[in-house]
Amino acid sequence: MRRRWRPALALGGLLFLGAGALYAATGGAGDPLSGMDPPAMAFRLLKTAAGWSWVVAVLGLADSRTAAAPTTPAAPGRPGLGRRPGAAASDVVLAFYLLHEPVVVAVAYLVLSWRLAPGVQYLLISGASLAVTLALRALVGRNRVTRYLFGLRPHGVPSTP
Repeated sequence: MRRRWRPALALGGLLFLGAGALYAATGGAGDPLSGMDPPAMAFRLLKTAAGWSWVVAVLGLADSRTAAAPTTPAAPGRPGLGRRPGAAASDVVLAFYLLHEPVVVAVAYLVLSWRLAPGVQYLLISGASLAVTLALRALVGRNRVTRYLFGLRPHGVPSTP
């Protein structure tokens, strides 16, 4: 995975766009998540393959960066410089994981009530959910109480390698 994360990232992006285009092309006919017609099955196949590609890309990127990361302490006056990327990512992953599902559901509830093409809805839900989840994750990381509630280390406590 360490050597193949870039192609996996590109493939995941293409498959994601392909799934969105297929969803838009069907015009919302049928249920793409449970239908047995060929477009619905193709949509699920593309969506699943995109998901696996993203997993390979993220794990490969994290592994390649962690293996080559400097282990020197942070430079004075520049917090985080020299910190292992894997350690920085571990602070993000849990809170992001916990926050993303309710955000996706809330955004989808709102967007699906709008009269838009299904492909536009798909892109709006995906993009808005990512943006809102990242913004909420940034807010969680700023407060000592929310850091504790989301299982994050207190500021200044190094992670174990």
